[in-house]
Amino acid sequence: MKLCFSGLELVRLVAGLCFKQDLKETERKIMSAIQEFAARQAEFQTRITQAVDGLSGDVKSLKDKIDQLQSNPGPISAEDQALLDQITSETDAIVQKLEALDGLTPAPEA
Repeated sequence: MKLCFSGLELVRLVAGLCFKQDLKETERKIMSAIQEFAARQAEFQTRITQAVDGLSGDVKSLKDKIDQLQSNPGPISAEDQALLDQITSETDAIVQKLEALDGLTPAPEA
């Protein structure tokens, strides 16, 4: 069987094959970019989850110390003052962590 193409038919055939190949390459590039974005986003979400979990633990610890301080009757003792100092220090640490967490999240576009 002998195939015979006119010049115009051959150009159309070659152009069609090239176009399909270009589409496949474009699809591959898009899917690759989407997969890379999804991997970066998953890592970002893991970091945020860990940061929030850590902050939750910090806040619970701080609340427990405040409850302990409030349950002490009478005037402020040396132990109470040490606990107040620890609460102040831990509160500052929590604020720094919250600021760092805020720095992890991109600002919304205006």
